[in-house]
Amino acid sequence: MKKILVIFSVLMIAVISIYGDIFKTSDGIYSLKLNYENGMIKIINHTLRFGDSSSNTTFDYVTQGGQEILFPFERFSAEFKIGERNNIIFLYQPLTIETTVPLKDQITIDDTVFTTDGNDTLNIKYGFPFWRVSYVYDFLSNKKFNLGAGLSLQLRNASIVFKKENGETAVVNQNLGPVPIIKIKARMNINDDLYIETDSDGFYATSKWFNGADFNFSGSIWDISVKGGIYINKWTETFINIRYLGGSASGVSQYGNTAWSQGNTASTENYLGSFILSLGFTIK
Repeated sequence: MKKILVIFSVLMIAVISIYGDIFKTSDGIYSLKLNYENGMIKIINHTLRFGDSSSNTTFDYVTQGGQEILFPFERFSAEFKIGERNNIIFLYQPLTIETTVPLKDQITIDDTVFTTDGNDTLNIKYGFPFWRVSYVYDFLSNKKFNLGAGLSLQLRNASIVFKKENGETAVVNQNLGPVPIIKIKARMNINDDLYIETDSDGFYATSKWFNGADFNFSGSIWDISVKGGIYINKWTETFINIRYLGGSASGVSQYGNTAWSQGNTASTENYLGSFILSLGFTIK
């Protein structure tokens, strides 16, 4: 997959270099930018509990689950600019971390007890990829500075697995659902060759109103980046990006289980914070 992506990217850059403005109309009605970045993610803090705190383990992925090292990161997005001030952004963020660790202590996940005799191995999957569509209106737009704000809708696609390597005990918890987000985006051109940009998506709520459910919950997401870029030519840019990606979810669901891959218990508490460093390029 990665080889195919590299080949495709090289071909796209070659096509743009030869044919020029194929992603925009001469009358400025619309334009398109394709962004890709690749780098590393460092998990700062990450804890998870399925089930009531009195009988279930608050599992620390960093100290117990093997997430103390660096993991690969990549992100894809397409930005449509319609007219002078309207922007629609499509984003795909893969995020799946799989680790294998020795099970040194007994833990309880989702009312399922993982016992150990000192020689057990635990396979762990934390999958939280998401798709996001955003609308941004540029309140300020000129050759020097651009400032816009709007709304995003994120579709989470969570798949969390704890499994003993011998297959005796396993917990699978999967969830698909929408998340509304507020978005702010700004760019400043330092000169004809350099720019800095910030892109922030954030959301925090403690009310049942936000997810249309009839029970209360607490949830948040924070996706904040600062980017330094270089204009290579009128069709391509390259950049370095520093990003904080994190979020939380806490509450007791009153939905009934409809699939075998859903949890046994209704209570959930999940906190994640990460730092990301990446390099990327833009084709426009």
